Amino acid sequence: MRVLTALLLITISVGFAARPLANPVDQGTVDRLNSLPAEIVRSPTADAKREFVQLIGRYGFALMDKKAKEQVERNFDQFAPLLAQSQSPGNRVDDKVQDFFWGHADAAQQETMIMALKSWLDAPLKEAPFHGGVRIVGPESAVRGIILQERITAAQTLWVHNHSLGMSMVDAILDSCASRVWQEADPCGELIAWTFQNTGSSSRNHGTIFLEEEVVLTVTATRLEVEGVYAFSRGSSATTSLWFPFPEGSHIDFNGIAVTDPRTESRAAWSWGGNGIVIRLDFGGEETTRVRIRYADKLSENRAVYILKTAALWPQPIGKAHLQVNMPVDYAPSFSLHFVQTQVVDSMATYEFSATEFQPDRDLVVTW
Repeated sequence: MRVLTALLLITISVGFAARPLANPVDQGTVDRLNSLPAEIVRSPTADAKREFVQLIGRYGFALMDKKAKEQVERNFDQFAPLLAQSQSPGNRVDDKVQDFFWGHADAAQQETMIMALKSWLDAPLKEAPFHGGVRIVGPESAVRGIILQERITAAQTLWVHNHSLGMSMVDAILDSCASRVWQEADPCGELIAWTFQNTGSSSRNHGTIFLEEEVVLTVTATRLEVEGVYAFSRGSSATTSLWFPFPEGSHIDFNGIAVTDPRTESRAAWSWGGNGIVIRLDFGGEETTRVRIRYADKLSENRAVYILKTAALWPQPIGKAHLQVNMPVDYAPSFSLHFVQTQVVDSMATYEFSATEFQPDRDLVVTW
C-alpha cells in the first residue's frame, strides 16, 4: 500500500542528533560539584549557587556522587529554582536532571521549569551551550545546528513531562526557523515535524487559511506520480511553514522531489522533516501564495491512498478541492469518494472529484 498525503500547516519530532562528546574532566571540578550541595545548604551564597547552576548546566548529574545527590533531594525546595535555572538557554537540557526534577517538583516548581524550557524555543541565541567542558564555536552552521537541537530537546521535554506546547510556542518555533537559511537536511524541519506529530497543532498558526488544492495522481504499472498545487491566504505573518508527511515504508526518491512556486517555477525553501518534508512559505507583500509539490513513489500492489482527513486539523474547510486520477483504462478502479470518469485519451482514463468547503471524513482510497 502507498499512502499519499494532503498538505498540513504544521505546528512540528523527529530524530534527535547525538550530542558532542566532552573532554575528560579534572578531579578538581568533580570534587567542587560534589561539595556544593552541602555548602549551599549550610551557607547559600550567590557565588555558590551560581557555580552550582553552571556546573549542572554543563555536566548534568554525570559528575555528582550519591551523597551529593541525596543532599539535593533532601533539600529539594532549596535546589528546585537552581535546577530550573541550569536548564535555561546558555546551558543545556539534560535528561537525567529533568527526570529527577519532575519526580520531586510541586506545581509551582514545575512552572519554573516550564518557563525555563519554553525560553529555549525562541531565545535569540548566537552561542552554542557547553556540553561538559566543550563549546562548539564554529563553523556557524554547526553552532546553529547545536542550538536548534537544544530547542528540539526542550520541546520534547515540555511535551513528555507537561504537554505544554501551546500555539504561542509553535509560533515561536516557526518564527525561529523562518529566520534561518534552510538546507535540504535541516534540523529546523525536524523541530517543526516533531511539534506537529506530538501535539496535533495545526493551521491556526498565524491565521493562514488553506484556500484550494488541485492534485493529480497518475498510476502506471509500478509507479505513482503525484503533482499537487496548494493555495493559501496570508495570516498575521509573512512567513509560515507547512509539513507534508510521507508514509512509513514509502519509497520516495529525495532527489526527485520538486517544490516550486507555480507562478515562477522558482524553487521553494524546504527540507526533510520527520517522515516527510517541511516547506517554508514566504508571502512577501502578497495576500495569497501557492506551492507546487511533485514526487514519485514505487508501487508494490494495486492500491493507493491519499490522506484527506488531516484537513480536519485546519480551523476551517478547504475552500475548493479538485482531485484527478489518471490510470490505464483497463484497471477498473474503485474509489472511496464519488469520482466520475471524464475522458479516455491514449488508453489512459481520467477520473475526477470536486468539492467546495471541503471537510473530508475519509481518505481517498483507490484500488484496481
